[in-house]
Amino acid sequence: MQDTYNFRLNMLSNECVTRAVNGVYRDQTNHFKMNMSFEVVLRSRFTGELRYYHSSFNNSLIFARPAVIGSQTDIDNFLHKFAAKDVEQLLLNARPNSEWVFELVSNLTIYVTKLGAYPLVGSPPVLPDYIQKNRFIRSMAINPARKKPYNDNLCFFRCLAYHIKSDTECFIDTPTSLFKKYQAATSNNVSVSDFEGVSFQDLGELERIFKCNVYVYELSPREGQSQPVAELLRRSPCRFSTSMNLNYYEGHFSYITDITHYSHTFKCNKCDRLFHRGKNLQRHIPRCKQNVSCRFPGGMYQLPSSVFDRLEAVGISIINGDRFYPYRITYDIETYIDKENVLQSNGDKLKFIGHHIPLSISVCSNVPGYVEPQCFISEGDSSVLIDNFITYCAEISESAFNLVKSTPSINNAICELEEKLKGGGDDITDRDELNGDEETVDGNLQSLQGTLLNYCRQIPVIGFNSGKYDINVIEGLMYQSFEKLNDEDDRPAVNQIIKRNNDYMAISTKWFKFLDIKNYLAPGCSYAQFLKAYKCQEEKVFFHTIGWTHSISYLILLYPHMGHSLTS
Repeated sequence: MQDTYNFRLNMLSNECVTRAVNGVYRDQTNHFKMNMSFEVVLRSRFTGELRYYHSSFNNSLIFARPAVIGSQTDIDNFLHKFAAKDVEQLLLNARPNSEWVFELVSNLTIYVTKLGAYPLVGSPPVLPDYIQKNRFIRSMAINPARKKPYNDNLCFFRCLAYHIKSDTECFIDTPTSLFKKYQAATSNNVSVSDFEGVSFQDLGELERIFKCNVYVYELSPREGQSQPVAELLRRSPCRFSTSMNLNYYEGHFSYITDITHYSHTFKCNKCDRLFHRGKNLQRHIPRCKQNVSCRFPGGMYQLPSSVFDRLEAVGISIINGDRFYPYRITYDIETYIDKENVLQSNGDKLKFIGHHIPLSISVCSNVPGYVEPQCFISEGDSSVLIDNFITYCAEISESAFNLVKSTPSINNAICELEEKLKGGGDDITDRDELNGDEETVDGNLQSLQGTLLNYCRQIPVIGFNSGKYDINVIEGLMYQSFEKLNDEDDRPAVNQIIKRNNDYMAISTKWFKFLDIKNYLAPGCSYAQFLKAYKCQEEKVFFHTIGWTHSISYLILLYPHMGHSLTS
C-alpha cells in the first residue's frame, strides 16, 4: 500500500525538505520505503512562457531506488543523501531543450510504501516438515512432557532458556523466569496467559536485557532445490559475546542448534545473492548495495600506449620537446546560397530555400615556405576548388613530413628501428613488450616503424566550428579528392572518421588529421573570444557572402574588374 504526501514549498531549501520528511516519519507506525519528487515550473527565455511539470512516481523521482526507513538514523541518512544532490540541475533534466530555465519549485511530493510489519511472535503454528525434520532446529512448539502444543506465547524465552543451557550445560533460568525478568526490565505487568508475544522491534531491547545477540533466519522452499534456502531477516549489532540464532515461521520462533548445518544455502533478502555459510551472509549484509555488482573480465580501462611509449619499450628514447607535433594547417570556407538548384523535400512541413555552395577556401600554416595565407576561389566547379585545396594541403604535409623526420631525435629513432630490423631485434632486452618469438618481434618492429612515420606525415588540419559546418559543406567532394590523392596507394584513403550526429570530431587520412578546435574549448566559446583569449592582434572579419551572393555570375557582375578568373 502506498501513501502520498504533498507539501507546498515557498522555496527550495534543505530546511523545508527536512521538516516535511520528519513530519512524514512521525506519521508512520511500521517500516516503510520512501522516495520523493518535486513539482517545478520552467520559463522560456525567449517568450516568457511558463510550463508546469507535475511530480510523478514513475519518471521524475529524486532517487533511483527508494530508501527503507525504520529509525531516525535512516531518516538522517536519507536527508544526507538528498543534501548531496544538485536538485536544481536534476529538475532541469526534464526540460525539452536549453531554451527553458528554472523558475520555481511549487510542491514536494513524498511517496511512502508501507512494508508489512511482522506480527507478534509467540503462537505455535503447525510447522512444515522441512522445519520439523531438520535435525538442527528445536521447534519449541510441542511440550515434551505433555506431548501437546504449548498454549502460550513464550517461544522466544524457551529459545533463550535452551541457548543459556547450551552455553552453561544446565538450566539456570526457565522460560517463565526469563519472562518475569523481561517484565521487570520493561515495567510490563501482563500475565503469561495474556502475553501476546514479542515483535521484531522488541528484539533490540531483549538483546540489551539478556546480553545476547539475536539473529533471525527464515527457511523458504525453492523450485529445483531439495533443500530450502535460508534468508537473514534480522542482523544483530553484535554488542555482546554470545549470539543466539532463531528460525522464524508464521509468528513463531524456533531455536537453531547449529547454524553451519541449518541450511546448505543462505540468501540475502536485499540483493538475492546466495552463500554457503551463514557467517558469510552476516558479513555481507552491512556491505550489501541492494543491486547486482558487475564484474568486467577485461579489467579496468587503460590508456593505449603512444608511439613514444612503444619506442621506449624497445630502448629508443625521444626527447620531450620533439614529442609534440610542431606544425599545423588552418582553413576557413565561405559559401553562397544557390537558390536555383534547390533540393526537393519529402514532406509537407519541410521546404528547402537554397543550397550551400563553396565559394572560397582560405588556407594558412606555420610550415616554413607556406606561412603566407592562400585563398582558393571557385570558378563555378566546386570539385576543382576542393581538389586545389586538398592538393595544396598535401604539399604542406609533405614539406612538414620532411622537416619532422629530419629532427635529430626522430631521425635517430628511425635509423635505430631500421638497424633493429636488419639485426632481427637481437638487441631488444624487453622482449615481453613485443610479445615473444623472432617473427612476431620483426612484425611489431615494422608496425612501430610505420606508426612513427605516420606520426611524422600526418599534419593536423584545424578549423573553427568546422566539424559542424565546413566539413559538412565539402564532405562528398573532399572524399573524392582524398581518393585522387591516394591513387598509387592500395590502402583506404580515409583511415578513421569520428562523428557525433552531424558533427565531425575527427577525420584521419594518410596525410591529414582534420580537427575542430571547438571540441577543445569551453562550451559556448565564440571565435572572437578565442582570438581574445590568445591575445591575437587580428580581429574577426565578417564576410557576408550568404546574404548577398547567390551565384558566381552575380559576383562577377558586382566585381567586373575581376574578369572571368576570380582567382586573379
